[in-house]
Formats: sequence, structure tokens, C-alpha cells
Amino acid sequence: MILELMFMYKADLFSRNWAVIFSIYFFLLLSVNVNAGTGIKTFIGLSAAQVEIGGSMDGDSFVTGGGSLEILPEQDTALGMKISYGQFHEKRLLWELSLVMSDHDGQWLGFDTKSEFFGLNLDAKIHFTDWIVRPALVIGVSLYNSVTVEDGSTDGFSVEDAKYNGVFDSLRFGGGLIIHPHENWLIDLNVVQRYGSYSNVDGIESGELEDGIEGDGLSTEFGIKYLF
Repeated sequence: MILELMFMYKADLFSRNWAVIFSIYFFLLLSVNVNAGTGIKTFIGLSAAQVEIGGSMDGDSFVTGGGSLEILPEQDTALGMKISYGQFHEKRLLWELSLVMSDHDGQWLGFDTKSEFFGLNLDAKIHFTDWIVRPALVIGVSLYNSVTVEDGSTDGFSVEDAKYNGVFDSLRFGGGLIIHPHENWLIDLNVVQRYGSYSNVDGIESGELEDGIEGDGLSTEFGIKYLF
């Protein structure tokens, strides 16, 4: 499968969206605080995250354009880390901004590869009871995703890393459990499916992917949150 690159690369795309990202986030936190009274607490959290990278990463495809070729290796599932910050509302709602990072082994046409995944996500978790154990529905958006393939870009003479990335290109849906055993602690378990794509590639040549490449993947997360 060959996807043509459209070289209208905007180098400041991500930097220009930082203000939008955090404006949306703090607007959401403000909306939760309205009439919240004493039923809301801020938290920081740390989780183990099992990350799958699927979609167009199939182990035999590549993208090409402008004189370079970037490979799309099949990625093994990997155990990574999630760091989160947000607010927990006793009345059915939790907002969370999180960073997910993982390192993946992979294969492309029989050759071993190494890749790094990075995700910045904004999720709402709606919990349905005030019990200690609370089922939850997860709805969110990936503000920024990237997969960096080590030595994944070549022009026939040299190699560099290939970085596939997207801004506001993925939605997240799933479910899980929120366990609230103590007023200052939460334990959560989530299974979340990411639906989306990568719209840009950075390699020896960089540019916007004309049609994008699929970036779906499942994430299973287990961690703790400290409320304050």
C-alpha cells in the first residue's frame, strides 16, 4: 500500500494548538466546579498501561513522497506508563488529562524494529453510583498522538527516525471501574479503544499525509490516584 505525501507541512501545527488544548481543558474544569461545593477534589495519578498500536501499522506497508520512504511496522503490545491530572466529582463525573508513554518492539518485512508511542489525552469518566466500587463510562479525545519508529525513514542513502503524529485526530471510548476506598485515594481500571489516524510524518522528508493512516488501538490501564 503506497500513500502519497502532500508536502504542505506546517511546522508550527502542534505549537499553535497548545493554547487551544489547555483552554479547552481548563474550561472543562471550570464547568465542573460550578455548583460543585465540597464534592470535588483535584488528583494526580500514576498507572500501568498496556498499549496496542494497530490500524495501518501492519508490518509490510510504507508511505513515500518527496524522495524518502517511511515504514509502517507491525507493533507488539507493550506495557507503558500513564501520568494523569484532573478532578474527581462525587456526583458522577471525573475529568482527566493524561500522558501515556510506551516502548514497542515490532517487525517490518521480517526485520526487527523499535518504536515509541506518546499520547496526550483528555477524558471524561462518568460513574453511575456513589458506592465504593463504581462502574464508569469513558469518553475522550486524543489531543496529540505520535509513534516514532527508530531508523524508519530512508532516502536510499541514509536513515533517520520516522515520526507519525496527529493533533485532535482520535476519539477514545471505553469503560471501567473507579474504586474509592478512602477519601484521599482512588483506584481505577479502564479499557479504552482509540479510533483515529495520524495526519503527519516527520522523517528525512516531512509532510502532511494526504489521506492519513489509521491509528486505532486498545489501551488497558490500572492505577491509583491521590486526591487533595
